[in-house]
Amino acid sequence: DLITSPSLRAWPEWSLAYEDEAVRIWSASGGGGPVWVGPDLDTPAHATQWPTIRSDTGREKIFDAQINEPAWVVVSETYMSGWRAFIRPWGADEDAEVALDVQPVLGGLQGIRVESVDALIDQAIDQGTAPPTFYLHAIDRAIIAGDAVRVDDLLDRLEALMTSDPPEIFGAIKDRIQAGIQAWRASSNPDLTQRAFESQLLEVEQANWTIRLVYSPSSFQIGLFVSFLGAVLALFMPGVWLWRSFVASGDSNTITRVARNSLAPIILNLFNRGIDFAFALVMLRILGPEDAGIYFYAGFIFVWFDIFTNFGLDLYLTREVARDRSRAARYLFSTSTLRFGLTLVGVILLAAFLLARQSFIHPPLSTSGLIAIILLYVGLFPGSLSKGMTSLFYAFEQAEYPAAITTLSTISKTVLGLIVLVLGYGVIGLAAASIVTNVLTLALLLWGGRRLLASSRADSRSETDEAPRRARWAGLADFPLMRGMVGESWPLLLNHFLATIFFQIDVLIIEAMHGTTMVGLYSVAYKWLSALNIIPAFFTQAMLPVMSRQAHEDRDALKRTYTLAIKLLLLIALPVAVVFTFLAYFLTGILGGSQYLPDGAIATQVMIWSIPFGWINSLTQYVLVALDLQRRITRAFAIAVTFNIVSNLIFIPQYGYQAAALTTIASEFMLLLPFVRLLHQALGRLNWLAMIGRPAAAAGVMFGAMWLGWSLHPAVGLVAGAFAYLAALLVLRPLSAAEIERLRPLLPGRIRNLARPFLSR
Repeated sequence: DLITSPSLRAWPEWSLAYEDEAVRIWSASGGGGPVWVGPDLDTPAHATQWPTIRSDTGREKIFDAQINEPAWVVVSETYMSGWRAFIRPWGADEDAEVALDVQPVLGGLQGIRVESVDALIDQAIDQGTAPPTFYLHAIDRAIIAGDAVRVDDLLDRLEALMTSDPPEIFGAIKDRIQAGIQAWRASSNPDLTQRAFESQLLEVEQANWTIRLVYSPSSFQIGLFVSFLGAVLALFMPGVWLWRSFVASGDSNTITRVARNSLAPIILNLFNRGIDFAFALVMLRILGPEDAGIYFYAGFIFVWFDIFTNFGLDLYLTREVARDRSRAARYLFSTSTLRFGLTLVGVILLAAFLLARQSFIHPPLSTSGLIAIILLYVGLFPGSLSKGMTSLFYAFEQAEYPAAITTLSTISKTVLGLIVLVLGYGVIGLAAASIVTNVLTLALLLWGGRRLLASSRADSRSETDEAPRRARWAGLADFPLMRGMVGESWPLLLNHFLATIFFQIDVLIIEAMHGTTMVGLYSVAYKWLSALNIIPAFFTQAMLPVMSRQAHEDRDALKRTYTLAIKLLLLIALPVAVVFTFLAYFLTGILGGSQYLPDGAIATQVMIWSIPFGWINSLTQYVLVALDLQRRITRAFAIAVTFNIVSNLIFIPQYGYQAAALTTIASEFMLLLPFVRLLHQALGRLNWLAMIGRPAAAAGVMFGAMWLGWSLHPAVGLVAGAFAYLAALLVLRPLSAAEIERLRPLLPGRIRNLARPFLSR
């Protein structure tokens, strides 16, 4: 019986509205509308209000409600698992939304619990999205607490808000609020409660909210991702065929080789990032900020041990084999043996770290976080061997092959990740999927690299008998060579580790002081930066073989190569930073959804300005390695890391991720200073004003044009910025005639002739 069922909270005065052979429909006489708000779930007859429904498309409902204390919002529709709810201050846009849980109540209706009303109001005030009635609510709480200082601060901010915003936002209550503020200021009554009563300041106190209920099931997102993946494969396979058909793989001039070995990896890895971002659209929404923060933190710890097991051997292998390809197999097998030994040592270090982490930092890492870190470490060795094979391809200047393999691995990783998320395995499943991906990547790279190893073994057999017998067959590890590797690679390991700590130590500090949720919000900015940092990473890696030879044969040529490379990187980095500054909220909303706003967007807006300095540092570090100055680089990293850690420890406790983002920019600049000093000592003075000035001026023009156009419409701002930047480049001409001449072989014939008079000076 409906009335007596113990499994259902029954409303009083149920009446039978409809009955046939298949169904009975009951109605509650106390009901007043499809949505109601109340302090509990006993009955809608005791509801405090019936919210105003602004729109209802079936998939999305938007309604306004006044909620001054913890309450339930009940929607009289059947609960389904795909519904998501978001709350924001009345009058604010979706950037100010906070996610709420939707749960089944009253036997199957949709229930939304609004619990921390005071915290939501304080957050809206801090973010500048609160209407004036929110300030009155906060003032009321401060009066009850007897906090006169807080009351005065809120009144000052409310008064400033009233004068800065147009009156129509506040409607008829504006005059009443201003009169209440004036009466409060005029009163000298020390009793805050009595003073509020006399001034009638709180008469219009309200906490008005807009609640958005949207049906967004994971099945829809998964289907969208699978469709996207199908489109990716449809583009990838013809793209590989076109590249093999029309792009020559033989030796040609230096610029063409560098372009071929940087362009393919950059395009393919940006392609991979597109796949990763499409997967992140699903992953971030399924995991939520807290679990996303746990997985990001586990990946951050994994990177430490990945650096340790690589031991700087990637750079070392590329540099040495580029100078003498006949020794490729010997170097590969020796570095692989060294990687295996380092992986075993890393097990002890990982156990010690996890023990210390769980013992001394509160709260301890969750069980899922611990298991994820351990599983990521299991996949470490095959991943490290894959990096060795990739370095070998770069040394032979055949970078497009490992780039294509990485695309296949990315597809595999995302498909497996999607499966484990759908099955409910969360961060543990994602970590386990990475093991399969790493093994698959290694197998494909070994298969593709067998010809390189075979040719190297043939060359090694032609060497004189002076070589030790055990090293003639390059398939055996050369232990004397390994001892030399340790000495040569140790500075590269230290530099790589310091560079990572310098860029990511803030994640560790934020997690320890503010928890994994803030790390999850901050991770959105990291995802965008990691995607963009593909450009300098693969560009400089492709240039390393060329720069390594120039460092030993023609340092003037190296100086010219470096100057041109800096200009090209800045011509990309600066406009990208400008665009991301304006699009940060939009991009964060697409990637993670409104639950990552506004914090993820603010972090992105700030951190994006680290890329001009960071890209310069990335190239400069490789040039210094080519000059065999890796030991002296360590001092520069030590200075920058010390600055980074001290700054983060001082400011993160109070300012959180904002301080971390600003410190990232300052740290990149601090690293650039000693890098430049080392470079000048090795190559002579460089004209930095000529390298940086014109690209920076063009980006400044672009920023101004976008700022003016953005006030009209974002699309107008984007178009205005793009045209302004191109026009500024045509006027300023950042590349010299000699530099244009070096780049001309990369352009099609007609464009080659047209570009020369416009870009060179």
